[in-house]
Amino acid sequence: LAAAVVAGPLVAAAAVVGVPLLYAGSRWYLRRARAGYLWERAAYARLDGTVTETVDGARTVEALDLADVR
Repeated sequence: LAAAVVAGPLVAAAAVVGVPLLYAGSRWYLRRARAGYLWERAAYARLDGTVTETVDGARTVEALDLADVR
């Protein structure tokens, strides 16, 4: 805020109005976003598990030379 006052009164006025709005908006968003982030990470965890199992299975098939059987 001090830097805004040094930069000019118009900048300081914009900061005085804008900063509280940004703070309030950020608080509102962050309170509601946690569930969405947790859901997304769980979805990626399931996908990563499936991909890892597929790659490990392919390595096993290749190591045991079962490609013709599969």
